[in-house]
Amino acid sequence: MLLLLFLSGCGANQLHPLDAERFLHEAVAAGMDFAIVMATVRDGIRHETMSRSDAIEAVERAQEGLRAAEAKLKRHRFPPYYERQMLRALQSLEELQTTGELMKAALRGNYPYGNVEKLYHQAMQIASQAGANVR
Repeated sequence: MLLLLFLSGCGANQLHPLDAERFLHEAVAAGMDFAIVMATVRDGIRHETMSRSDAIEAVERAQEGLRAAEAKLKRHRFPPYYERQMLRALQSLEELQTTGELMKAALRGNYPYGNVEKLYHQAMQIASQAGANVR
């Protein structure tokens, strides 16, 4: 009986709804972690407590977390109810990756501090919106 319940809920390699929610929340957490790193970079550059090379390294490490979350979402088949949320989470992760690339370019190019501030706010907005989409 338990086997039938399990199979009926998970059909054809589809994630169980609780796993789908967990993976979505992990993606949001990766986005928030990335935004926190962007805040650290912004403050480090503003107060001159972080070198640009250290800031680039921090952004790259945070991007690894985004890539891992993205890979986990792509690796599984989500139930239809969660499909739209999964697609929005993937879009947010991709937007954060792009923001990270722009931040690294700004740090390499000695752009004015205002660009770093703008990119930090962009990352926070994307991560916050991703969290709102998953609830």
